[in-house]
Amino acid sequence: MFCASNPALPAGQIATTLLAGATPQAREQACYAFWQALPAKRLALPSQVFFIIEGFASGSSPLAEISGASVQIQRLAPACLCCSGNMVLNVHLNRLIRQVQKSRQQSDVQLVISLADAEHLTSLRAKLTAPPFQQYLQLLPDCLLT
Repeated sequence: MFCASNPALPAGQIATTLLAGATPQAREQACYAFWQALPAKRLALPSQVFFIIEGFASGSSPLAEISGASVQIQRLAPACLCCSGNMVLNVHLNRLIRQVQKSRQQSDVQLVISLADAEHLTSLRAKLTAPPFQQYLQLLPDCLLT
């Protein structure tokens, strides 16, 4: 089961969920569960699902089988994304936003940002709800794994 639901969003907004805690395997499984929970009718549409994941898979990730045109997985080296990884995260987010705008796809775009630690979740949420990201990202409730 995944934590977030996908309410109707304003045009141009990317539904964004911050996922944190537990083990790398549990976070990968939660990302996979999120993908599985998407309605089948949506998967038939040209919807996009993006995962930005802090850290690397342990060798056998369930996400390996879903990577493709409608699913993109970006892995970032383990570090605090709101502190040391700020520039790297900005680059990935800006690329994602440009890609979504270029494809003119303004609905059914999902983003999950998976963090190893929930310690700086508040700081990251503040960053994503401030300019320039607030006009592109619609943050959904956080998903904290235990």
